[in-house]
Amino acid sequence: MINRIKNFLPALIIAGIIIFSVKLFVAKKETNKEELMNNGNKTEAIIKDIKYDYYFINKARKKQYYYKLTLNYNDLQGNLYKNYVSINDYDFKEKKIGDKIEIFYSTENSKEITLVDYQKIHKTPERILLPNDLLSINKNKNTKSIYDNLNKISYGWEVDQNDSTLFLNKRKKSFIYVRKDSIAYYHNSFLNNQILENDLNQFEKIESKRVAKKLINIDLFEPKSKPLQNFKMRSLVNHYQKDNLNFYSSEINDYSNKPWFSLVLKTTIDRKN
Repeated sequence: MINRIKNFLPALIIAGIIIFSVKLFVAKKETNKEELMNNGNKTEAIIKDIKYDYYFINKARKKQYYYKLTLNYNDLQGNLYKNYVSINDYDFKEKKIGDKIEIFYSTENSKEITLVDYQKIHKTPERILLPNDLLSINKNKNTKSIYDNLNKISYGWEVDQNDSTLFLNKRKKSFIYVRKDSIAYYHNSFLNNQILENDLNQFEKIESKRVAKKLINIDLFEPKSKPLQNFKMRSLVNHYQKDNLNFYSSEINDYSNKPWFSLVLKTTIDRKN
């Protein structure tokens, strides 16, 4: 037994050193990130390229993928820089070449950068809207109340200047219409249906079916011209009901065939009026 331990000891020591080094690297990276967010300069960067970077196995024993973003940005003096940052697969879904994102760069070294962490700065969960959020909005449709509640969920919501029933979040590629008879929320990616149904556990699932839908001009941030061949996509539509409340969730593709998630809350009372 002692001999076995002796044989494995060098491997255990090496493994321990590797784990310690990784933890030290992560801790140092987080410290640098905090320093940049507290004392750095904030600016806007343009994504010039996106490439797969690496992955690791997380605590849930699932692969966590990371992608390398190539960024161009200017410092306060107008000097142009090119740099790289890694981003996880969850955030990557909402990023594409040409997008503008906010970063912090060091006042001492403009090549040292980090992405703006809105969760830490604004103390928000930075998540998508869920059925319970729409239910809360339905109880109080005051414009200021809606604006405040939306910005507690994710930073960057604004009221459209030409339509006070429309709220947009350009950074999250999301928008929501809050009208008398309905609340309609759209987000530029599909939602895990399990997350949706967990939030609708008090509702009865009335129907789930696939419907052939044409591409629609839904992108308010980068509207595209109608395609020459506007073919139909089979989209899943779910209907949930409780008392006078009805939720409809569905998948939608815009003119450039990008996926959108739609969640609509309607009341039978409002629909009869």
